[in-house]
Amino acid sequence: MDGFHFIGYLENCSDSQQFVWGYYPPQHFKILLYFPDTKEFLVSAQTCERYAFDSYYKVSVGGGDMQVSQEEEMASESASNRKAQMVVKRNYQYGWELVNFAARVILTILLELLAALAFGYRRKWQLGFIMTVNVLTQLFLNLALNLGNYYSGERFFVFLYVCLELVVFGIEAAVYTWKFKKQPETMGHPVCYALAANLLSFLAGMWLADFIPGIF
Repeated sequence: MDGFHFIGYLENCSDSQQFVWGYYPPQHFKILLYFPDTKEFLVSAQTCERYAFDSYYKVSVGGGDMQVSQEEEMASESASNRKAQMVVKRNYQYGWELVNFAARVILTILLELLAALAFGYRRKWQLGFIMTVNVLTQLFLNLALNLGNYYSGERFFVFLYVCLELVVFGIEAAVYTWKFKKQPETMGHPVCYALAANLLSFLAGMWLADFIPGIF
């Protein structure tokens, strides 16, 4: 039907109410449901697509847009009565991603401010400047990481994380060197602070990604 055919990949979802295709799912597909008690098939009318690396759909049976195969419609009157009963909607958790995004930014800023205190940057204008720089760099970093994870998955996320942390370190080292030069009360060169702060946030991020996978 419409160039689509059943390729033999199926799963019993009676208990879990979830179907997971974790390895190379098709780019475009339709959803086929089979009810063994009534020997009926439901096929989604619309074509679905793999819109993200981890694409989520919610399938509801009981109202909406659906079609039945011609064989089923001819073989069973009850099948024809089941028309317009499947609704398929994208179900990516964008709200949860925003919460995780905000949590990562806030946590990173707190860690880098603690590192600033340890390095002797304790004046209000110094902490304010560090916070401003971190807000900008962390927004850039985490937005890029979210997009990378959304479209390319976790492996690319880790590679991108390392590369972007180096970029952020370079930016912050240059900015702090320009702003904090000749500050005798501080401990070490601003580049050392930028390196320590970014290393701390990077290691904390990798630990959290392993300990609390949902936050990344």
